[in-house]
Amino acid sequence: MMSFLKFLVSALTVTSAVLPASAGLISKRDVVKPKVMVISMFAPEADAWLNPWNDLYANNITVPGLNTLFPEVHCNTEQSVCQVTTGEGKSNAASSMTALTVSPKFDLSETFFIVSGIAGINPYAASLGSVSIAKFAVDVDLVQTIDLRELPKQYQSAGWEIGTDPYGDGTSNNEVVYPTTFDYQTNLYQLNTTLIEAALEIIKDVVLEDSEKAAEYRKKYEETPAQRAPFILQCDTATSDNYWAGNYMGDFASNITNVLTNYTGHYCTSQQEDSASLTAIKRAAGSDLTDFSRVIVMRSGSDFDRGTGSISALDNLLKGNGHTLSLAAANLYHAGKPLVDHIVNNWSYWN
Repeated sequence: MMSFLKFLVSALTVTSAVLPASAGLISKRDVVKPKVMVISMFAPEADAWLNPWNDLYANNITVPGLNTLFPEVHCNTEQSVCQVTTGEGKSNAASSMTALTVSPKFDLSETFFIVSGIAGINPYAASLGSVSIAKFAVDVDLVQTIDLRELPKQYQSAGWEIGTDPYGDGTSNNEVVYPTTFDYQTNLYQLNTTLIEAALEIIKDVVLEDSEKAAEYRKKYEETPAQRAPFILQCDTATSDNYWAGNYMGDFASNITNVLTNYTGHYCTSQQEDSASLTAIKRAAGSDLTDFSRVIVMRSGSDFDRGTGSISALDNLLKGNGHTLSLAAANLYHAGKPLVDHIVNNWSYWN
């Protein structure tokens, strides 16, 4: 049976072929088939690509269903590279990416998707402005939780995997328990390791920007990775609609990542969209509208995910740290542009 997504796209395409151009529909010859689609979540991330690469404004394509703040997909003159902004949070990301992938204006069946966004960064893994590529994306919202004020004393974490109980056997074991079922299907996504390794090989020697403010702020942290100048690494990402901070929350994200990946994943970035964007791309891939093996998740640290020493978790969350959003956004472009260029200029190899 034809899936709904494939039926929808087929119906729109057939209709556009039989109606006159004045009907405002798209003929097959006008369908855009980009080699790369850059996915941003909000304006600073989008501007990091659009401002230095003005040619991305050569073709501005309105797509019904995109976020009303960002209703257009921007593509370069050759239409080989496009950029979309989803809006922040999981609902915006999922709905925008669904609208894009089913749009008859695009053929994304061979497109490489590069998620390009800022994130909270784990000081035990990397520093402000560092750029990571993830192998795993974990949705840490899909948990059972109790307000800390009502949590039994033996529970040192306020959340654990749905369907499990870390103290159900009467022991004092505080480890997160592996779930017996994945009814939600979106708890964990594993991305293409071969693609990740190829991407890292391309960008490994890219020199990232640094700033005096970032350098001064990271001195406050004792962790060696946090003290380094921005660098490129492979580590994994946690999705949550909650904008959280603190050691307990960071440890929770690490624990969930460890268990769901059988201790092969390494949590380092926190963000609000990736699991949702990946769900939309994965669903579309089931109807041959996209190829899920062609997805790269790239995140750059704009702030540490926890405080340190005299910096409380609350101060870390509310007052920001290092004023490094612009630095992180700039480094997304510095790391991402060489990869985009390599894919476009060596298409026969990548395809």
